[in-house]
Amino acid sequence: MVSKSRESIIGQPASELFLKRDRIYAEKHMHAERDTVYPAQLPRADGSLVMVEISGRRVEIDGANAFVAVVRDTTQIVKMNEALLRSQARYRSLVDNSDQCAFFTQDRKVIYANPAAVKLFGQDSNDMMGVE
Repeated sequence: MVSKSRESIIGQPASELFLKRDRIYAEKHMHAERDTVYPAQLPRADGSLVMVEISGRRVEIDGANAFVAVVRDTTQIVKMNEALLRSQARYRSLVDNSDQCAFFTQDRKVIYANPAAVKLFGQDSNDMMGVE
C-alpha cells in the first residue's frame, strides 16, 4: 500500500509513516483510551499519497502498552463517492433545468418538485413538499 519495505518500517516511530502535517493528529489517536477509526493520507515511497482508514486500539502485550492498527486503502471508495456526487449534481441540474414537470415521492409524499412542476401546479415548491 505504501510501497516501503518491511525492514524500512520496523523499528521506526509509527508517526513517521504519516505526513508531517498529520503526525500530531495520528499521535492523538494512537494514545486514545478508546478504539479509534479515522481517515488519513499516507505517503508512499515515491511521494504519492494513498487515502486510508485506520482502525486502532490500545492493547497490552507482555505487560507493555501497544497500539494495534488495521489500515485499509480507501482510494477506490473515495473516488466512487466523488463520481457519485458529480453524477448526482449533473442529474439534479438536468431535472432542475428541464421544461418538463418532474417531482419525486417517497412514502407517497412529494419530496422534490422541479421549477416546471412548481409552475404547472402554481404552488411554491415548499408548499408541495409532503403533499400526498
